[in-house]
Amino acid sequence: AVLLAAAFGHNRRTVIITILLYLFSPVVLWYQVNGYVHETAVLPFYYGGWYCFFQLLLQRKQRWLWLTAVFLFTGIQFDWLPFFQATAMCGYLLFSRKEQLPRWMFLVPALAVVSGIGYIIYTYSSRTSLQDYFHFMSWKFSSRTVGRSGHSFLPFWPTSLNIVLFYILSYGLLLVWVVTALVRKRVHTFIVVMLITALLHHIVFWGFSSEHDYASLKSAFPLVFTAAVFLAGLSARTASYVVALTIACGIGQYFFLHNFSFRKGIQADDSFSYRAGEMVRRRPPGEIVFLNTSGVYYPQVEFYAGRPYRLAEDVQDALKQLNIQNNDTTSVPGATSKSVFIDVNNRRIFPLNRSPR
Repeated sequence: AVLLAAAFGHNRRTVIITILLYLFSPVVLWYQVNGYVHETAVLPFYYGGWYCFFQLLLQRKQRWLWLTAVFLFTGIQFDWLPFFQATAMCGYLLFSRKEQLPRWMFLVPALAVVSGIGYIIYTYSSRTSLQDYFHFMSWKFSSRTVGRSGHSFLPFWPTSLNIVLFYILSYGLLLVWVVTALVRKRVHTFIVVMLITALLHHIVFWGFSSEHDYASLKSAFPLVFTAAVFLAGLSARTASYVVALTIACGIGQYFFLHNFSFRKGIQADDSFSYRAGEMVRRRPPGEIVFLNTSGVYYPQVEFYAGRPYRLAEDVQDALKQLNIQNNDTTSVPGATSKSVFIDVNNRRIFPLNRSPR
């Protein structure tokens, strides 16, 4: 991101502001600090691809084209974003009249992405059949693409427009300077191309973008850089105050949104998965363990436990699943010593052969 900011030909102040606004935007503080999702893993390759492509246009040396291909091939292993990036690059090389580059070059980004996808297909289909792999991917695509209804986060907010809400939560005050810059200043062509790339991803995977707030990470650099260009044009004192205010608001927004005391359910305790997993792990092998994890099976709990567990709302629900009554264990041999319900929040363990005390 730093190299991109410098490559676009702006002054040192713009680069410094870009770095600061990027590092302290709420979405970057949350997702790039804890490495939560593959959206963060793809970004170095995504940015590297744009940097090499921009150098290709500036220097007209083929080595930058092949480096671009390497970044595209690697990036597609993490996320579909490089696919749309390659689409934008191919279109630019094919239709741009300003660039005096060989026409055949537009094929290279496409071939890099296609070969990267081919490698993914080969890797996974070698562990199963090609038919099973494509069947799974068809189901996955249908669950992520246009037209799928997402989760409703606010009762008055249309589910199909969750992505707008996600951008507000992800960047906060920064968006004010972005809009102001778009109105007052001419935006760099590559910033527009990067925004179009992210927009194409949102459109094709609208279902995904309507459910996952980290989808907004795809526009992080172009938005931050656009705001930085505008702020760098202000007087040094004014720019310092505005940048400091934006950073303070971003950090405050981050802590407000991700402070566990404001959250409900299992997310209210950042150590829940570890504690629950440890309690399950300490149970004797072969014992059936029931947990109440708010109706959701958490792989994190299974990871720390080193074994699977079963979902149950309470002791009675666990007994019902075992097909026994609270005062009778005869219908399930071994239930006396091999079945327990764990109340993680209160650190209590209830054997399922007697009423909890």
